[in-house]
Amino acid sequence: MTACRNLGRNVALVSKIVKKGIEELERAGVGIPEIATFKKVREKPSPGSYLEKLVKEGKIKVVE
Repeated sequence: MTACRNLGRNVALVSKIVKKGIEELERAGVGIPEIATFKKVREKPSPGSYLEKLVKEGKIKVVE
């Protein structure tokens, strides 16, 4: 349990550091690219979902 608590604290700390770093980069005018972990999906996304938005923007393709 102690290891799990420590891991949780470390994850929270790293996420705060990353968030602050992104804010500072944006303030300096440096654009941050959007991260997409996949480029193709096999199933049609449900209407109104974030995945559907990415497909409409052409960032992800639906393959069959």
